[in-house]
Amino acid sequence: MNFGRYLPAVLMGATVVVVQPQVALGLTATQVSNLAKEFTVLIGGDGVGSGVIFDRQGDTYYVLTNQHVVANDGRYEIQTPDNSRYPVYRSQELPGLDLAIIQFNSNKNYRIANLGNSDQIQEGMTVYVVGWADVLPGITSERTYQFTEGKIRTRLQKSEDGYGLVYNNEAIPGMSGGPVLDEQGRVVGINGRADTEVRKDGTLVASLRLGIPINTFLAARKNSPSTNTSQKPATNVATSRTTPVTSRKITAEGLISSGGAKAKRGDYQGAISDYNQALQLSPNNSDAFYQRGVANHKQKNYQAALEDFNQVIRLSPKNAFAYAFRGHLRLQLGDFKGANADGNQAIRLEPNSGYGYLVRGAGRFFLKEQQGAFADFDHSIKLLPDQPNVYIVRAVARRFTGDKQGALADYQKAAALFKQQGDEDGYQDAVNEIKELQGI
Repeated sequence: MNFGRYLPAVLMGATVVVVQPQVALGLTATQVSNLAKEFTVLIGGDGVGSGVIFDRQGDTYYVLTNQHVVANDGRYEIQTPDNSRYPVYRSQELPGLDLAIIQFNSNKNYRIANLGNSDQIQEGMTVYVVGWADVLPGITSERTYQFTEGKIRTRLQKSEDGYGLVYNNEAIPGMSGGPVLDEQGRVVGINGRADTEVRKDGTLVASLRLGIPINTFLAARKNSPSTNTSQKPATNVATSRTTPVTSRKITAEGLISSGGAKAKRGDYQGAISDYNQALQLSPNNSDAFYQRGVANHKQKNYQAALEDFNQVIRLSPKNAFAYAFRGHLRLQLGDFKGANADGNQAIRLEPNSGYGYLVRGAGRFFLKEQQGAFADFDHSIKLLPDQPNVYIVRAVARRFTGDKQGALADYQKAAALFKQQGDEDGYQDAVNEIKELQGI
């Protein structure tokens, strides 16, 4: 029985910007997440990242993101919370900072983020990092909204490219440019960089994330007339740079973003080349290992992908996604006990990890622990009710055990979801399975 055919698709008016005082009572994490979903956008095209809607002038919206997300001259696209897609017009860079303002036009009403006062953020405070994680074959079939909780570890007085906030939140490639939020749901920073402290003997000291304080952005914007968000003509991003291409510094983050864009076009060798260059600049960059592992997986080089994800887990040991994906790779390589162990670890780190339950369920099934396997599949579906391939994995298992009617019901549910999501290939595959079960 081959889960491998299906599992990868799962496992993989004018607004005035005001800085809000930090005095309100805290919201629940769920409330903060619900707010953030309304102003956090997905950025795709020739880069992979996220962004924050922070201003509007008429029908023009302004989005703050990392400069490395839109570093290449090319075409970019913004996907808003209602799944509408807009071409990006104009990229305005802020000198000395890994920040850029991009814009799109729409007559729809989207929430504008409240900007907090990052000067009041102190060590030990709870912060949330939000963004649209990149596709991870074997875990997710599309980019997913991710919300992570952590603590401020320190503040840097001397920062590179503006990165003055250090926190221990887990983040996934694709979340660069997304907001760092306080407990009131206000944006206090922009997430964008991974940092890992490793001793000479290779021992991990700390795995951290870095963000740019929002006050750093506001000060730069105030002092830079070119970033004023009023009366800007709509022009193509490729012809509206404020900094010449030749003067831009090549960074690991920029290479990871451009590699992600190449991977989306199916140029996995080109993507791997970019990730290799990123690792030359930043040898302990967990995001580069993460994305290279994904690209190796897409080329069915499972052993190389496994080695990359071993490095991800070494450098980022609390990343539940990484354990779930490594579990999927172990399934591909026939290490069912290892897959089961990785699923367990993903669930331990993230109790509501539908991906962890799915991988553990597949491992259990191959280990002939069918009762536990189906319990895990059921729990995965409860946590990921809109993922059609989760139903297909359970359908494959049901069919293998002789539960024809159960398999048929799962294929029918998957077909309906594929159709609803506009995935014609997935829909046709599910329909073909239904016809075969029905003897048509």
